[in-house]
Amino acid sequence: MIQKMPVNPLQSAPLGLPEILAAASPGASEKIRKEIRERLESCTSTDDAVIGAKKFLEDNGHDFDALYRFTAGGDMVRKKVPRSSWQKFAVAASLICFVFMGWQYRQKLKRHDRMTDIVFHEPGLPVFASMDGERDFHEMMNAFKMQDAKEGLTHLNALKTRYVQRDTLAYFGGWLHYMRRDYDSAAYCFSIVAEDSTATYQHKAELMAAAAFMLGGRSETAKDRLKSIQEDNDSPYKVEAEKIGEF
Repeated sequence: MIQKMPVNPLQSAPLGLPEILAAASPGASEKIRKEIRERLESCTSTDDAVIGAKKFLEDNGHDFDALYRFTAGGDMVRKKVPRSSWQKFAVAASLICFVFMGWQYRQKLKRHDRMTDIVFHEPGLPVFASMDGERDFHEMMNAFKMQDAKEGLTHLNALKTRYVQRDTLAYFGGWLHYMRRDYDSAAYCFSIVAEDSTATYQHKAELMAAAAFMLGGRSETAKDRLKSIQEDNDSPYKVEAEKIGEF
């Protein structure tokens, strides 16, 4: 009989902003910060303030000290306002910022989901597909299928140290970056493949480059890509290109 690993109740418990701020305060142990970071990584909170704080930490390398400095207020505020007042002001201002950042991030996720509904489904290659028998390639493809972009990029970067850029690596690298909402990196990888007329994934990559450019706020560049697709008699993605153009 297979025994299930016990579930850590803290891992599944809802995470609130006070807990995050407590972990950011001076004197908080690394153990507490590590625990909060792990809980944030699996966080499915709908609280915009929590989402905003999570985004702040991700953008700052999970530096809790940076989070504390942000919530504690700047030097100018401290000099001009009594301590008790500026602390309350800073926390209130930070809460508003976190709520706004969380709202922005949720809107970004919605745009990502809408775009993903427009473009084609990429099933990936069979996990036993070979690149000179490379285990990293198998693991990268398995991570892609599991939508584990972080793990997939780890194996992709390992492959890049041993191989010159191949269209297959660039293409799936684009998808892994796209999964992480890193649209600039995704567009760069897809563009490499889209500009190679001999690449197996050229047409797919051209559409995905347009999608990544659009989501990344580079709409004019995206429209140039979409126009190229519409004018390419061999492209099977004209309908998708038209929908992205209306995005």
